[in-house]
Amino acid sequence: MGRTSKLLAATGAIALMFASSGQALAATAAGTSVTNTVYVDYQVNGIAQTQQQASNTFVVDRAIDLTVAEVGTTTTQVTPGQLTAVTTFDVTNLSNATIDALLSTAQLSGGTAAHGGTDTFDGSNIKIWVDNGDGVFNSTTDTQVAYIDQLAANSTTRVFVTVDIPLNAVTGDVAGVTLTA
Repeated sequence: MGRTSKLLAATGAIALMFASSGQALAATAAGTSVTNTVYVDYQVNGIAQTQQQASNTFVVDRAIDLTVAEVGTTTTQVTPGQLTAVTTFDVTNLSNATIDALLSTAQLSGGTAAHGGTDTFDGSNIKIWVDNGDGVFNSTTDTQVAYIDQLAANSTTRVFVTVDIPLNAVTGDVAGVTLTA
């Protein structure tokens, strides 16, 4: 095998090693110790030299990766003066560790709302609730929160945002409310 062929084979093997190691580390839990070891065999003027080896250990850091997605693809329909209008979200922890997720809401101030329409009013009495596991909002069984406690890696929690609609809202008015984790 010529020098160029050997170099290409070595480069291909190294590229394959990096490609596969990147995928493996993405699923590695935070706090895990990982040791990388390299071995080098080489020749000088055709004479085999003593194999060289080196190792390095590191601890996988916690990676924070959350998604917040509104459940459904249509605007929540409300009526003027309605108390506790509900919009539903799923918060998913794509991180490599269990985390607490601080939650906050914001109201759009003009501009286009998520499902279209121009934001024309704000609701009041906004509250955030974590579902009790049944997927249906119920103020007596769900828990009002400011954060999700101990959201496990690769898990999803259903969250409800409730808002009171002002009495002066009219048909066609739009209020954009967002949830951030």
